[in-house]
Amino acid sequence: MGLYLKNILGYQADTASQLLQVWKATVYLTPLIGAYLADAVMGRFWVILVFSIVYMLGMLGITLVNLIPALKPLAGITPPVGMSATRDIFWAFMYLTALGSGGIKPCVSSFGGDQFKEDSPRERKWRSRFFNFFYAVINIGSLVATTVVVGVQESKGYGIGFGIPTIFFGVAIAAFIFGYKLYVRLPVEGSPFTRIWRVCAGAVAKRKMAAPASPTDLYEPPPDAKKNVQFKMPHTHHMQ
Repeated sequence: MGLYLKNILGYQADTASQLLQVWKATVYLTPLIGAYLADAVMGRFWVILVFSIVYMLGMLGITLVNLIPALKPLAGITPPVGMSATRDIFWAFMYLTALGSGGIKPCVSSFGGDQFKEDSPRERKWRSRFFNFFYAVINIGSLVATTVVVGVQESKGYGIGFGIPTIFFGVAIAAFIFGYKLYVRLPVEGSPFTRIWRVCAGAVAKRKMAAPASPTDLYEPPPDAKKNVQFKMPHTHHMQ
């Protein structure tokens, strides 16, 4: 992407680096939004779907910027609408992908883990294998993007180079929607900030109470039949 900014969009090297770093920082900040919405408002499935569509629109826009003759930038050639307009449109779609990634990064792997029952030894083993394959495929995809897709961009043009991952991402969204009825979709748990406040308020209000002698007298969250994970609070003697 750095070479694209310098060679095609005509940025100076230092400016291109600064713009790219700001965009990357946004990519790593937006998952805070997606994580909050998944836990407190929408649930993981709908956050993944909605933000994937947003990401897809961003990728489609970047592809079209490099295919539509009026917008298409070429090395050393100003597009008909002007380089400034092309840059603005390009960055608008880039930040749309940054927003879309905010709902994908914090939710996809955890949503996959939700599909396995905690109380089943066999499914716990499957869950471990799932995460191994999941991260292996991510690294394989990164390798393909770095080698094959970049080669296509340099030899066939950036329109085709950006279009390839856009098409595959569209297929992935369609496959994700197709499996809707098969997924385990856990209910939202409410705002985590509310739970943090309750814990802090309770700790302050009951700070002078003596700890019970037996751990069985401590509070445990009631089991929830809708959830695959039966939460168990860890006990410690270090903060009595």
